[in-house]
Amino acid sequence: MVSVRKIDPQKHYAYAFDRNLEPVAYVDPGEILQIATKDAFSDQLTCESQKPSDVNQNINPQSGPFYINGAKPGDCLKIKIISIEPTRDW
Repeated sequence: MVSVRKIDPQKHYAYAFDRNLEPVAYVDPGEILQIATKDAFSDQLTCESQKPSDVNQNINPQSGPFYINGAKPGDCLKIKIISIEPTRDW
């Protein structure tokens, strides 16, 4: 059975990546993570009738950064997205 590590989305958001940010997780090559994240508007859209122009558009929360154990500057990393599941039905 494959082990999956869950990353708590409420604790791990960055709103702009910066090389000086502390990693939210140290990841081994081949490790599988389950990461939940907010949409680009940080859950400000709360119903189907809202438009992106109705809310602050300068948010875009991002999960990360992640530190890949063994990776060195200049290495090329391959990330495979296994699945994406929406958090709402609209």
